[in-house]
Amino acid sequence: MATLSVRAATGLAPYNVSLMPFSPIFDYGQIRDLDAAQGWNASYTKDSYIGASDNQAPAGVAYRRTQAAAAHISVTFEGTGIYLCLNPGGAEFTLTLDDVIVQTTTLSANEPVCKHAEGEANTLLYASGLKYDSHSVVLNVTASSTREFRFFGGAMEIGVQTGGKIVDDSQMFDDQDPGWTLTPERGVTGGWSTTTTVERAYNLTGTYQCLYSRSPSATYRFSGAGGAILSAIVWPDGHALSVRLDDGEPINLSLTSNWWDGGAPFLVAGALDPAKEHSITVWNFNNKLPNCTAPSNLCCTSIDSIRLLRAGKEDLSLPLPQDPPQGTGTGSTGQPRGSNIDPTKKSHTPAIAGGLAGAIVGVTIIAVLVLFMLRRRHRQNEHSAPRAGPLMSVGHLSPLDMASESGRNNHTRKQDNRSAPVARSVSGSQGSWQPVVTGSSAPSATSASAPSSGTPALRLAAEDLEQVLAFVAQRMDGGGRVPAAGGHEADSLPQYRG
Repeated sequence: MATLSVRAATGLAPYNVSLMPFSPIFDYGQIRDLDAAQGWNASYTKDSYIGASDNQAPAGVAYRRTQAAAAHISVTFEGTGIYLCLNPGGAEFTLTLDDVIVQTTTLSANEPVCKHAEGEANTLLYASGLKYDSHSVVLNVTASSTREFRFFGGAMEIGVQTGGKIVDDSQMFDDQDPGWTLTPERGVTGGWSTTTTVERAYNLTGTYQCLYSRSPSATYRFSGAGGAILSAIVWPDGHALSVRLDDGEPINLSLTSNWWDGGAPFLVAGALDPAKEHSITVWNFNNKLPNCTAPSNLCCTSIDSIRLLRAGKEDLSLPLPQDPPQGTGTGSTGQPRGSNIDPTKKSHTPAIAGGLAGAIVGVTIIAVLVLFMLRRRHRQNEHSAPRAGPLMSVGHLSPLDMASESGRNNHTRKQDNRSAPVARSVSGSQGSWQPVVTGSSAPSATSASAPSSGTPALRLAAEDLEQVLAFVAQRMDGGGRVPAAGGHEADSLPQYRG
């Protein structure tokens, strides 16, 4: 089990859910799976689209591609971050977050969040560090026959109620679990049916329903979990359905694919109250597509598994990454380590400590004044140089810090191509209008926390250095308090491009 870091702002343990591109959580427009020149085409890197509907074990990496002049992918989620793995191929694209076009930092897709793409994705686009709430993200793409855009899925970050513990995601219930309430029942006329030969499903089984109407449903009730993930099967006969958490509004989903893609998240629920009973319901009906059977004859829905996210036994890793522990004499719990010193004996510690404190104060004074001079000169440079675009918060520019997956149980990772959730601690970026990548002008991969290479290095002028040294000499000779170094810092920060 991977250890995560605490998000004190929300009181929830952060948890990333991997999303393959065929997950219906991604809504593709204009067309989900057809001709790439008109919309999106479902593809695999090592298999032909011809005969895909008869291929139950497609080879290579799944992705969606488009050559259309106007295409988009939209995601609505509740959480704090979204991560998208892609290969722009020279196409232009923009990211809209909560109806505002944002500028984000892009990273190389060699991050663990894009590991499933097996090197096919070359860009990681992300927006994270968001307020825990419901968010809407739209990735708009302008492509062409010579600039094909390829999308490889990604991940979303949610929060799980764990009471300060790590997330335990080991508990899963497959479609054969007696906790499922199926209407009509399994095996009766018009009821749900079972298949045991699904290559990429949990335990190789799936339960499906091909009567397209408002009546058939599958419901699972649970408690003791701060989050849950419903996985179902994407296959050629699946097209439209709806899902619901507790008594909320049904969420309409489209999952059309010409491939036997296998299991994928259909519903991700975080921030649940473990003390309450919750339910997830699936209907083989989408009220936005009442005539689903007209073009395809079959319009089916399947269920695969439920993964519960509960509180683990271990505490979340402390202290927070941004608030390192003070001093070096602490153990993993933050409490002082034990000592064999006899308190009744005299010690030279106070004198030594006093000397060290004086030296530290002197060094600190120099550091503060040097920093002040650097900031003053930097502000002067900023005011004299033209802005390259809108400002962004430095809190959204931290590099990704992915946790290890080495402790995961083999039973829950039996399929390499499953989009099983993985626990990771993350942070990212957000900004405003303009295309992030435009054709071949996309920048090379850089750290999200570093300024662009065009930013000049800051140097301390000779006259400033002389003032610092003279001031420090005066303070060291005569003692006294160091005055405030320049007052309030500017709220604005330099722009970062990705």
